[in-house]
Amino acid sequence: MKRLLQVLAVAVMLVLAVGCSNNNAEVEQLRKELDEIKAATPAATPTPTPTPALATAQADDTSAARLSAAKALYDRGYVSLLQGNYAAAIADYTSIVESYSADADPTIRNLVAQSLYDRGYVRFQQGNYAAAIADYTSIVESYSADADPAIRNLVANALYDRAIAHGQQDDNAAAIADLTLVVERYSADADPMMREVVAKARDLIR
Repeated sequence: MKRLLQVLAVAVMLVLAVGCSNNNAEVEQLRKELDEIKAATPAATPTPTPTPALATAQADDTSAARLSAAKALYDRGYVSLLQGNYAAAIADYTSIVESYSADADPTIRNLVAQSLYDRGYVRFQQGNYAAAIADYTSIVESYSADADPAIRNLVANALYDRAIAHGQQDDNAAAIADLTLVVERYSADADPMMREVVAKARDLIR
């Protein structure tokens, strides 16, 4: 900053001298001083290009904000569900599904799957079995290959609940097909919650 002020001061004096002075020696002296100041001024340091690590850190801020927003929506939807305000719950779950389905963050991905499941549950409670089946089907189609234990549990429960919804529509063949899938896919799973779903499916098949 100090050198910049020096340059400006000498430049102004030079302009005034050229315009008003007949003393060429004075003009040349000012030009010389200006050149010396410029030569002594270090070149500006270029703005560094963000490294991949820095870029990732900056993206994390965005991811954190998206995760916070998705959690807030889910929590509000869940409170509405507990209060029996099904319309509000469906609205929040739908916002999550529509806004975050393409997000690769594992926690957000889990929230989307859980929102689909909860929305299916609400629609089932409303007697809207076709819409419930559609939500359960979205979970099965989108997350069956997911290795996350929580999501695997959601898929197993979605298959089981879809079977129940098919039964409410008197589509026993579809119901048995889903229950059979639960048994075939998850019988070897050691997770206690998965074993419970498998046991319930077996009981209904018999």
